[in-house]
Amino acid sequence: MAVHGLASGRAQRCADIAAAVVRRVGVETFAPLAGNRHADAKAFVHHGCEVAHHQHAFAMAALAHEADQAAAGVLVVDPLEAGGVEVARGLHGAVRVAHGLRSGQPRERGILGRDSGGGGARKIAPGLDRSINDFAWNADGRSIVASYEEGGKTTVARIGLDGRVSPITHEMGGSGFDRPYAGGSFSVARTGAIAFTSDSPGRPADVAVTQSGQTRLLTRLNDLALSRKALGGLTPLEVRAPDGGKVPAWILLPAGYQQDKPLPMILEIHGGPYASYGPHFSADYQLYNSAGYAVLYTNPRGSTGYGQKFADGIEKTYPDSDYDDLMAAVDAVVASGMADPNNLFVTGGSGGGILTAWIIGKTNRFKAAAAQKPVINWTSMALTADGPNFFGPYWLGALPWENYQSYWARSPLSQMAKVKTPTLVVVGSEDYRTPVSEAEQLYTALKLVHVPTMLVKVPDASHGGIAARPSQAAAKASAIIAWFDKYRKR
Repeated sequence: MAVHGLASGRAQRCADIAAAVVRRVGVETFAPLAGNRHADAKAFVHHGCEVAHHQHAFAMAALAHEADQAAAGVLVVDPLEAGGVEVARGLHGAVRVAHGLRSGQPRERGILGRDSGGGGARKIAPGLDRSINDFAWNADGRSIVASYEEGGKTTVARIGLDGRVSPITHEMGGSGFDRPYAGGSFSVARTGAIAFTSDSPGRPADVAVTQSGQTRLLTRLNDLALSRKALGGLTPLEVRAPDGGKVPAWILLPAGYQQDKPLPMILEIHGGPYASYGPHFSADYQLYNSAGYAVLYTNPRGSTGYGQKFADGIEKTYPDSDYDDLMAAVDAVVASGMADPNNLFVTGGSGGGILTAWIIGKTNRFKAAAAQKPVINWTSMALTADGPNFFGPYWLGALPWENYQSYWARSPLSQMAKVKTPTLVVVGSEDYRTPVSEAEQLYTALKLVHVPTMLVKVPDASHGGIAARPSQAAAKASAIIAWFDKYRKR
């Protein structure tokens, strides 16, 4: 359930977009939604833009004259069809990136172009079955440089206005530290050189630059700090789900791992759920390794970077549709001899916290669990989280009173009577995405069914900032290790 927040620059861009819409449309008030009273147009569009970046959905349906607004670099969209807009201009017209919602899951963010001479918008590179993360005009103004997730990594590619896609590098990496999310950032110089963040499983992000097919690393920021550390080694896994689908997976094994000795293993699940892990650095995983645990992580169906069909695999069935994928990965590692079947543990945050809470209601195979910032009750989450207009209609397909059976069937709380797994619950005290009340409900429910539990609230921590400070990150990982150590079979 990771959604990017608003920076001050983005807020200013929203204000600029709002002003541009008012100038182009020539109206000061309009009805934002059928049946609602008229509102100030500039304020409404500004608000809609911010909501778009914050929640991946916004209500600008009543604005007409899309062609005129597109000429101004503004895309006006139906809230059921799209959820965001980025605008860039070059020598040969304007382009924009739009992403949307279809019955709840995000459509891939595609690039729309419009020639400076006019005409309707068209999708550039319609055959690229990937979602655009970021883009910029190339120095010559005749092509676009864009990034998109692909198989757990991030590709930077040149996309011509004719739709031709030419990958530049597949090695862009995220700048996060605690978990191995795909991502990263890049910039394009006037010379055509591209600077980008690059990492590896054993090295946090540095800055690299590529030009004319030659890539070099400009920084080595952590060489000294890591030179005396024995880090774990990453191995990709071949995993098939029960229905035959591929489950991308990796396992991080502690330094000095002996192949004939099964290890205690942690299944760590990514959030989103529309996000992806990959072969990237993770401080949490290295800490788990140093405590003697192997770490298994996967991109179950619903993850990004594998095309729209794969992302659609959890449509109206999440979280249960991911369960078989995750268990297939655990089974594969146990069968390989790398994991001790009597020493399995599970954790994850946000979407991963939801799945952790779901898993402990479906199986007792894990010795202990740590549910970080979970959702336990979809009804209360839909009505108290920071996106009440989004979560119910798009993720559940209805409001709680319209289909309470589905809300309950997909809530981990419905499985609570079967839970036997000792479970740590972790949440930031300022979390409004998966509210604190969700973690408190899980903690209370576990107490009522007499399952060992503990509730940890990280002070002053938001949903995305639960490990923003090094002290918070270290405390979170340490609490999880201590909980798992308590139930680990020696």
